[in-house]
Amino acid sequence: MSDAAYDYIKDLLGRHKQMYSEQLGLQLENGSADVVFQWMCAAVLFGSATVDPTSLNAAKALFANGWTSAEKMAASTEEERSRLLFEAGYRKACEGKAKFFGAIVQHVLEQYGGDLNGIREATNRKVPQERKLLNSLKGVGDVTIDIFFNEVQLLWVELIPFASSKAMEISSRLGLGRTPEQLYNYLTTVFIRLHSDGDKRSIELLKDISNIDTFFVRVVSALCQEAAMDNNNKDNNKRSTRNRKNVSTKLTAKSSPSIYQWQEESSGSDLTVEPTGTAFQEGLEPLQKRFRISV
Repeated sequence: MSDAAYDYIKDLLGRHKQMYSEQLGLQLENGSADVVFQWMCAAVLFGSATVDPTSLNAAKALFANGWTSAEKMAASTEEERSRLLFEAGYRKACEGKAKFFGAIVQHVLEQYGGDLNGIREATNRKVPQERKLLNSLKGVGDVTIDIFFNEVQLLWVELIPFASSKAMEISSRLGLGRTPEQLYNYLTTVFIRLHSDGDKRSIELLKDISNIDTFFVRVVSALCQEAAMDNNNKDNNKRSTRNRKNVSTKLTAKSSPSIYQWQEESSGSDLTVEPTGTAFQEGLEPLQKRFRISV
């Protein structure tokens, strides 16, 4: 095991101290029907290989509104669900997701008495069959199931070791393992080394982790969060590039010689900056190149 990879795992867990389910206030280990249902709803909202803050906020809004079980959500209308998602910022697909939730709760109530854990019993805990039954839920595809599996394996232990493609992309790139099994074996050595190191930072990282299975799931969630950050940064850079394209920016002196104003001619928006601020510490010349400023 290289020290660089070992340090990366420690830094990774330091950056992402909570799994997605924990950020929603869910403790999947307790195994309750309500918690598993809520995690499935969150996975449906996440609905892509990476998770963005809007999806998390929308899930929190659903649960804060009291729709925390199949029975309770069944009492809501499609319009109510759509409006709540829209108001929570989940605007692009709020109507579609609201409709999916209606179909999902009906199916879960009719087939499993409101408890998705019934899928395990119906399949004798065979993972391919579990995936097949989850696929039969309206609006639940393989990506949604992967998100669901990433963390529900804390409870559905027959899934271990599972890691979605996004987690494995980073794992492969860093040489941690090309398959979930390889990643699990690698993390076993990391887990043992953390225990043997016994330094303050290692003890802090392991304070809520009692076994290698939990450690593995936490690292998988952290890898997915890292992938989401990378994806969001790429999207932001693309938007920033589009916004700057063909924008002419000029720097003009205002009444005080110590204050300057950037003005984008295309939008008319102003940004007043003190020369002592962070931007001016970079120096005027690189700023001129970066923003195409004419003085």
